[in-house]
Amino acid sequence: MQIVKPSLWKVSNDISDIESLVVAPISKASARQRAGRAGRVRPGKCYRLYTEGFFVNEMSAEGIPEMQRSNLASSVIQLKALGIDNILGFDWPSSPSSEAMIRALELLYSLGVLDDDAKLTSPAGFQVAEIPLDPMISKMILASQELGCSEEIITIAAILSIQSIWVSVRGSQKELDEAKLRFAASEGDHVTFLNVYKGFLKSGKSSKWCYKNFINYHAMVRSQI
Repeated sequence: MQIVKPSLWKVSNDISDIESLVVAPISKASARQRAGRAGRVRPGKCYRLYTEGFFVNEMSAEGIPEMQRSNLASSVIQLKALGIDNILGFDWPSSPSSEAMIRALELLYSLGVLDDDAKLTSPAGFQVAEIPLDPMISKMILASQELGCSEEIITIAAILSIQSIWVSVRGSQKELDEAKLRFAASEGDHVTFLNVYKGFLKSGKSSKWCYKNFINYHAMVRSQI
């Protein structure tokens, strides 16, 4: 029998420009989708941690549209680049919250992408809008030109664009942690990713080296610049 763990809370959000998970109720549609996973491969059961009454009377029928809970910075800068300056009056398919809109505008302003009149700055704002990446990563790439570290920053940006470079094997958590420590840098995860990439190149792009260090070989191949 296949058993699926119950999921009562989910939804990612952006707080102070840092992606994090916050507590939010799921919808009836999400609950039914979770139950469907129990029978996807073979017959199974899904155990709920709430009452039927809660499901019927308190859960919303559908989840919050992705547009209303996502970071809007990329959408805002694209609209600005198209000449649509009145973002607050724009006819969104699903209107985002005012808080999400304000966070996006504040982020773009702090990056120097928008000026005091909420218009794209020149040239930084227009350059960031032309790069099909998250505005923070785009600004990081542009700033690297002045700091003389463009190759390293582009490598980090490439690794950030893939899901994960680490391979988790059941029963090998200790070995995985030890492998991560071999590449760890006090400066943070971004420099750690750069160390992994340099090690991958030094190994001759070896799949055996990746397997030994619990690194996703296919992800590293995709991240090559």
